[in-house]
Amino acid sequence: MEHPQTSIRFRLPVAMGRSLGVASIVFAGYLISVVCAFIFQEWIEEFIGINPAKISVLVLLIVLFIPWALLGWLLLVKATNYAKLDLYGSYLTLSSEHDELLKRYNAEQIAAVRFQNVAFHLAFKDGYRFNCINMGMGRGYIQELAAFTPQLITFLEKNKVHFEYGRII
Repeated sequence: MEHPQTSIRFRLPVAMGRSLGVASIVFAGYLISVVCAFIFQEWIEEFIGINPAKISVLVLLIVLFIPWALLGWLLLVKATNYAKLDLYGSYLTLSSEHDELLKRYNAEQIAAVRFQNVAFHLAFKDGYRFNCINMGMGRGYIQELAAFTPQLITFLEKNKVHFEYGRII
């Protein structure tokens, strides 16, 4: 079995439905908590000693938003899947964390590559695309990306795939 020349782990994009579902849960929960803060203001005043009606509305909204924002972030992190990009001689593969092949692309199937510093954007002729900007994962990822990018450029040059430098949006 052929071994990849280089690999890098990355985050797969979160599905639109999941993102909208999380946003809906967070927004609905936030609105309910704001309404409940005013409905149960006497009980809240007895419990913590502060009446929500007597503090700034902006402060109240920010304080009530913080737990919902953390919950939304945790739900999105939980919904995120990871994969691996492997470069071989004349093709690249995208595989799951468990080394199940997701996609395999020959170099001729790469439609466009754009670089901005160490970041890159890959687009394929079948419409699939991703940005490595969205792939960042924790400490040391920029160094890992900086080591991977020159090898990706070598792969593209060797296979005569056009790439350019510019801004990635």
